[in-house]
Amino acid sequence: MKRNSRWAGIIGGLLAVIFLVSEAITLSHPADSLRANIAANVGNLLLVGLGVFLVSIYLKNKHAEDAGHGPVALEPNSAEDIESLKRRRNRIFGFVLLIEAIQSVSSWIINDYSAGFTPQNVGMIFDVLMNIVFLWMVVKLFKNKNILGILLPTVIFYAIGWIAVDLWRAHWLGIIYEILFAGYFVYASKAPLNRKNHRIAHTIILPAVIILSFVIGIFDNGRLDQLLKNEAKLEQEYTNANIDLTSRYSVFAQKEIPNSVNSVDIKDVRDAIKVVDTKIKNVVLAINALQEEYKKQIASQQQKDTLKRLQNILTIFDLTKKQLEKLDEFMLYAEQLNFRNLSEKQKLDIDNFKREIENLNSQIREVSLKLNN
Repeated sequence: MKRNSRWAGIIGGLLAVIFLVSEAITLSHPADSLRANIAANVGNLLLVGLGVFLVSIYLKNKHAEDAGHGPVALEPNSAEDIESLKRRRNRIFGFVLLIEAIQSVSSWIINDYSAGFTPQNVGMIFDVLMNIVFLWMVVKLFKNKNILGILLPTVIFYAIGWIAVDLWRAHWLGIIYEILFAGYFVYASKAPLNRKNHRIAHTIILPAVIILSFVIGIFDNGRLDQLLKNEAKLEQEYTNANIDLTSRYSVFAQKEIPNSVNSVDIKDVRDAIKVVDTKIKNVVLAINALQEEYKKQIASQQQKDTLKRLQNILTIFDLTKKQLEKLDEFMLYAEQLNFRNLSEKQKLDIDNFKREIENLNSQIREVSLKLNN
C-alpha cells in the first residue's frame, strides 16, 4: 500500500476522533451565544467529515490492494514516477488548502463584522476572500490541473497579508505559522521533484504545518494573557486598598469625639483616599489596554463575559470615585469642627455626609452583586 494512503488513514482517523470528542464536549457544554454554538458545531462537523473522507481513501486503496489491484511499482525518479509525484503533490496541495479553509469557518461565523476597522475584522474579511480563491484552486488541483503558476504567488500573498495583520495584532506565533505555511508550498513547488524532496516536503514540513495550525489558537493570544494577569494583579491591589480605606473610615465614623484639625483618624482616611484613587487609575489603564487587545481577537462568549465584567468594574469605579470625593469633602469639613461643641447644623451636616456615603456604598454593593453573579 502507498505510504501516502496510510498517512491519509492515520491523519483522518485522528481528525475524526479528536473532533468527535470536541463535538461531544460542545453539545454537553453549550455556550450562551447561538452564533458561538453554530460556529463550534459547524467547525467540528466539517473536520470530522474531512477525517472520515481521508479514512475512506485509505480503506478504498486497501480494498483494491486486497483484491489484487494494488498500485504498480514504478522505478524511482523515472519519468512515470515523476508524473505520479506531480499528481500526488496536487492532491496534497488541495487537501492542505481545504484544511486551511475548514479551520477558518468557525472564525468566519463567530466574527463580529460590525466592529469596524479592527485588526481582527480586517484579517477575517481578507481570510474569507482568499479562501474563496483557495477553494476554486482545490477543485482544479483535485482535477490535476497545472496551476502552480498562480498557486504559489497566491499562497505567498496570503501569508504576507496575514503576517501584516498578525504584526498589527502582536500575534507572534501566527507570524511563525504563516512563514512555515508559505515555506512548505515554496519548497514543495520549487525543489527538484524527486522522492527525497517529496518526502521532506510532505512527511516532515507538512505535518509540522498542520500540527501548528491546530494548536496555534491555544497558545497564540498575543498580549492577552499578560494583560489579563496585569489587570487581575492591579484589581487585587485596589481591593486591598479599598478594604484599608473602609477600615480607617469606620474607625473615624464610630468615634463620638474624634480629634479635630490634627486628628490622626482624619489624616489616615485622607491618605487612604489618595491610595485608592491611584489604584483605580491603574486598574482603568489596565482595563483600557485589555479592551483594545480584545478588539484584535476573534469574538467569543468568554470574551463577551469578560468585557461585561470589565464594564461592571468600571461602573463600580465611577461610583467609588464619587464616594471618594464625598469622603474627602467630609474629611475637609471635619477638620474644621470642634466635636466637643457641635451645633445642630453641624450635626445635621455630619449625618448628611454619612448618609450620602452609605447610599453610594449601597449602589456599589448592588453592582458588585451583578459582577459576582
